[in-house]
Amino acid sequence: MLANNLAAERNPFNDYFRSPTFSDYGTVGLLNMPSARTLDEGSLALHWSRSQPYFRGSIVATPFSWFEALYKYTDINDRLYSPFESFSGRQSLKDKAFDAKFILLFENEYLPQLAVGFRDIGGTNRFASEYLVASKATNNFDFTLGIGWGKLAGRNNFSNPLTNLSNRFDIRGNSGERGYGGKFSPDAWFSGERASLFGGFEYFPKYLPRLRLKFEYDSTDFDTEGERPILQKSPINFGISYKLSRNIDVHAGYIRGNTLQMGFTFKGTFKDRDPYMIKNDPPVLLDKKTSNAAKIISSRDEKSMYLLALRELQKNEIYLQSAEIEEKEIHIVYSQRKFNNILQATGRSSVIIDSIAPKRIERFKFSSLNGPNLMSTVSIPRDELIRSLDDKDFQSLKYVSKIEKEDIDFSEMEYVPSAPFPVVNYEFSPEIRSHIGGPDAFYFGQAWIRGDFNVTFSRKISINGILSANLFDNFDSLKLPSDSLLPKVRTEIVDYLKDGSDLSISRLQFNYLDTVSRDLYTRFSFGYFEEMYGGFAFETLYRPFASPFAIGFEVYDARKRNFDQKFGFQDYDVISGHINTYFKHAPSGVLVTMRGGRFLAKDSGITLDFSRRFRSGMYVGAFFTLTDVSEEEFGEGSFDKGFYFSLPIEIFSRKHAPGRTFFGLKPLTRDGGASVMSGMGLYGITDQSSRNNLQQEWDTFYE
Repeated sequence: MLANNLAAERNPFNDYFRSPTFSDYGTVGLLNMPSARTLDEGSLALHWSRSQPYFRGSIVATPFSWFEALYKYTDINDRLYSPFESFSGRQSLKDKAFDAKFILLFENEYLPQLAVGFRDIGGTNRFASEYLVASKATNNFDFTLGIGWGKLAGRNNFSNPLTNLSNRFDIRGNSGERGYGGKFSPDAWFSGERASLFGGFEYFPKYLPRLRLKFEYDSTDFDTEGERPILQKSPINFGISYKLSRNIDVHAGYIRGNTLQMGFTFKGTFKDRDPYMIKNDPPVLLDKKTSNAAKIISSRDEKSMYLLALRELQKNEIYLQSAEIEEKEIHIVYSQRKFNNILQATGRSSVIIDSIAPKRIERFKFSSLNGPNLMSTVSIPRDELIRSLDDKDFQSLKYVSKIEKEDIDFSEMEYVPSAPFPVVNYEFSPEIRSHIGGPDAFYFGQAWIRGDFNVTFSRKISINGILSANLFDNFDSLKLPSDSLLPKVRTEIVDYLKDGSDLSISRLQFNYLDTVSRDLYTRFSFGYFEEMYGGFAFETLYRPFASPFAIGFEVYDARKRNFDQKFGFQDYDVISGHINTYFKHAPSGVLVTMRGGRFLAKDSGITLDFSRRFRSGMYVGAFFTLTDVSEEEFGEGSFDKGFYFSLPIEIFSRKHAPGRTFFGLKPLTRDGGASVMSGMGLYGITDQSSRNNLQQEWDTFYE
């Protein structure tokens, strides 16, 4: 059973001194060998290691306690990228791959932790291997024992036991051959005539808690791994790992009986709120001693009360859109740009309104507004709010409050301040744009100034854009042309990088948003959606407020932009459209998205996307796209796939702030399965205020 929890205390490493560390190959493990350990759920890590002839860089994610995923680049410095200097110069060979590890059984008092893992499952097969491994902690030791196939069967200890089950396991197959990147070879998994044992242990010195000693028996087949045979004088490896801090580890070892190994890891756990920076951003509350607010509060002058609420909310970057008092209840409709989580904005608003509302008001209602859409309403008993503020515990408030979506016209409420349209928002920030892993050179990059702006003309109409100004780049050295057999809808990215590097329009998009009915939303857009495409777009989304399901439709009349990314278009246009279905499991934060339709290269198929959002605001995800394009037409990689993660900027700040960083990786950029990247998807616009999300994030009510 996958991830069967047999014990209340699953992880013997319950303090950071004893948290798992990394192997040379990027996975959590010993020196070269993997272990059954993983980082805590919701962790991200960057790992670098050096052991001649390899230099490795890895991104490691743990989206679930039972799953570790890794994207890795390996520099093989004793071999050239290609034998043709005119093609790749003197650049050393680069290999990229995906690894994965699944926990089958969590450790308990009697049983070890058990995991199955895969190396190089989407790469060139240079390091392809599979393993079954167990780890058990006792006293100051953590013991590991496993069996390996593929490149982990180098010691040839015994015949592959799986050959007794089926002749499918007799021959290794494609995994023993050099292949193109991005292609899976499941027919080769756990196959081959031989298998090997590996194992070792970690020792934690009692009086040196930051240090651990590592010892292992290495089963790697160094004769066929990588490119050229590597001399191994001994299968015994040993080394140390030292924790400089909670987030930084350094490693050193002696492997193969003849080689020094060094490594560095930066890691963080983003499962919970504010893992690094505790917020120091309290609400700005009214000083009743220096104003006439006390008189207003004690009076029954509702107009003065509304004006006071407008002013005090605005001090906190929350903007009153309408308000109404009915008997003992006040209803506030607001918009905001300060918080990534609207429940935090509701909590902040409730504290502000409590400080200024007359004593006769017994219930607060707060409705969030996003453009023209009244997204959700939270109704809060005032006495319970005060009690929760005193106790600093808001869980009880959750059960006496109501979360609903009201069918009201907020523009007809008692108090509607005149909106100061047009509203202009803009910001400038330095950015880095990267192009990694090509034959011309491993890294090409650009330092540029990004200018984001948004002009809101009404609650339904806006223009948003991104302007870029180049500071420095080395894109002129890029020269690899596209070899695609399909229309070159993405593989001409090199031309866009080179010609659009000085001053360009990354996005200039007109948007019209509307709410057709209670749960039906629409969007019409036109302009320049991204660096490569512009045109016209229409989207509609049906999303019931209390349902985990949503379904929508989008269509693009997409036109390919000129390489300079200014105002012109090339002679390529396509009608692209998809039916989009969504399912979100609120307790886990897992979102499953399926998109089916026509893509930019005029191919048709489906995209499946799996992502998980954590309470910190970080989300990680992976996707794959299958279309009616053959493997030969698609080219290297066979089909489109990749993974991504995103972090809210405020994680690293003591202030609440909007905005996110995004990082995505694909083994290869090809033309099949490509879509327009518009910045205004309806599911994202409506996501924060769904009932399931609000209930799940209630403990962030007041931060």
